[in-house]
Amino acid sequence: MAKTASDKRYNELFAKKITYLRNKFNLTRSQFAALMGVVPGSCDLWERGQVVPSTVAMYKLFKYPQFRVYLEWFFDDDPIDNFQCIISSQSQEPSEDK
Repeated sequence: MAKTASDKRYNELFAKKITYLRNKFNLTRSQFAALMGVVPGSCDLWERGQVVPSTVAMYKLFKYPQFRVYLEWFFDDDPIDNFQCIISSQSQEPSEDK
């Protein structure tokens, strides 16, 4: 089935948010993938907007407290051009402690 404009938009939004989270915590694709129980190539596909993570992979990521504070933001469908505004408006930053 061909992707619709809406599908592409959401894939791009997920791609930017996944990339942001991975970089925020200074994780390699391999490290990020390990947290989510997938192979590193999956992260590459996500970050390029080709596919979105499975529900199971997302659950595994957001079970970690440092990522949990981003849960609502991650699934919010604000436009990509408001991306930095979303980040700036986060009232609670995650602990850097592991």
